[in-house]
Amino acid sequence: MRIYQSAEDAARNVEALDAEETFRMVFDETGERYLIRWIRENRRGWFIVENGEYALVPSGTVDVDALLGLIRKAEFVEPESLRSWLGELEGRLTDRSSGPA
Repeated sequence: MRIYQSAEDAARNVEALDAEETFRMVFDETGERYLIRWIRENRRGWFIVENGEYALVPSGTVDVDALLGLIRKAEFVEPESLRSWLGELEGRLTDRSSGPA
């Protein structure tokens, strides 16, 4: 699991050619899902590969259970220095998920 400061930071750090493979599931710390919105599609041809342009945008869907599942299955955390923060986030999300309706 790779943790970025923001969706904008993630998009700056992953080139468009790698975006779909890298960003399989994207969430913010509230469980809001993010999607890739293509501004300009990648171009691939016989002799050319050209980066497109994209942004990560909120999908309008909050899925705390899916985010908790990812956190709990994460074998690697990058940067490693945020592993304890991730544990704290898991605790907050678990409390919210199992709290009163």
